[in-house]
Amino acid sequence: MTTVEPVNHLLPGSPEFEDLLAEIRSGAKDRDLNDENPFDQVDALKRAGFGALRLPTEFGGPNFSVRQLFSAVIDVATADPIVAHIFRTHFWFVEERLRTIDDPRSRQWLAKIADGNIVGNAFSEKGSNAVGSLVFNTRLLPVPGGFRLTGEKYYSTGTLFADYLTVTATTDHDSVATVVVPTDRPGVRLV
Repeated sequence: MTTVEPVNHLLPGSPEFEDLLAEIRSGAKDRDLNDENPFDQVDALKRAGFGALRLPTEFGGPNFSVRQLFSAVIDVATADPIVAHIFRTHFWFVEERLRTIDDPRSRQWLAKIADGNIVGNAFSEKGSNAVGSLVFNTRLLPVPGGFRLTGEKYYSTGTLFADYLTVTATTDHDSVATVVVPTDRPGVRLV
């Protein structure tokens, strides 16, 4: 898992955030043309608290509205659309935790988000299963002492930059499960 440096919240619209956007903008075209991943730019946004914009003040966030969040995402996308897109699944994950904020597990995840962690996805698979069928080759099966998750995912926006992954799988009862896995878990390989 990426070690997250202490978060120094930079509010969108502030001169410091504008400077960060200028840094992200510089080199965006060359990164895209050279197929270079924007690790430094994503890390800078993580340190700036970008992933925590929707968090309530009790979690150390600025409690942005959805409209304010989208405005900030648009600003980042104007600087580098690839960098903005990397946060797509992360913001979905945050919204789901905010929707269930009274659940202690949601509160634990929001604390991790406040610390600068971001979440990516591992939903899509290659293969012959019909899109939308909710049948996955990735399996979550019981083993002594817990569960084992096995499979491969593709087209997983944000995973290379994430600290945690949301992974969909089929269980031993042929139902669908979604689990959250740290990216530094033994056996997890990001390509």
